[in-house]
This record gives sequence, structure tokens and C-alpha cells, in this order.
Amino acid sequence: MLMEMSLNYSIICERLDELNRVVKFKKRSRLSKDFTEDLQNYLIIMSALDGYISIDDVNQINLILGTSWTGIEIKSYVEEKHILDEEFMSTVPSSLKQVFALENKIGNSQLSDFIISFFNKIAELFSVNTRQIDFYNKYISLIRDYREGIGGNE
Repeated sequence: MLMEMSLNYSIICERLDELNRVVKFKKRSRLSKDFTEDLQNYLIIMSALDGYISIDDVNQINLILGTSWTGIEIKSYVEEKHILDEEFMSTVPSSLKQVFALENKIGNSQLSDFIISFFNKIAELFSVNTRQIDFYNKYISLIRDYREGIGGNE
């Protein structure tokens, strides 16, 4: 399943760049880089919400993103970026806002549907306690509500 997640992450980044080229006629984009940071934050939040970042959590994050984080680096990142603060966890990621706006221009929500499905699969890896499940449910609702508010499809 982790290899599939890593592959899906790569596919999403390629499609983000393609979407940006089609809608904005630009060859290069920060969109996939922004998505990588937002996905990284989501993965770290999901792993940290149980109060403990396990070796398995670190390995899953590294495999999906192709990174080499250590548990100590992740803990420092959580503290530095304040990603467990309620404000941070209740904000739609900037990359997803960009995707929804671009998709709205072309009337197609296939990529955001795929991204939401991807986030669902990630939640299955980490959702083992009530806090993680509650966060996931609120986060996905927040993302879907935002998308619907700008004219996206469900």
C-alpha cells in the first residue's frame, strides 16, 4: 500500500504541473512544490496527533514523499511550524485552493477528486485513535466545503 501511495503522490504532482500548463499556459509551476509541502504537513499532522511519532510513521512519511526525515526532525518541524495548532489544522491548504480554482476554470474536478481519495487512503494508514479520526473527518469536510464554495463538483 505504501508503494501505491508513493506512486499516487508522483502522479498527483505530474498532474498538478499539467493542470497549471493547460490553464495558465506556463511551463513551470510552484503548484506541485506547494502540494508537496501541504501533503507533508498532512502526513505529519496525522502521525503526530496520537502524541507519538513512531518509527513506522517516519518510514511511511519517507516512503510516500521520498524523503529522509528522522523522528527528531519531524518533532522539531511540528514545533517550529505549529502544525498542531487549531488554526493551522482548520485551514484549507494553499495548493488545494489553487487546484480548485484552476479546475473551476476548466469545469473538471477529476484531479481534486483523486487528491481527496488519496487523502482518504492516507488517513487509513494513520487513523487509529479518536483524535486522528476526528481531525481527518473535519479536514476532508473543510476541503470539500471549500471546493463546493467556489463552484467545484462533488
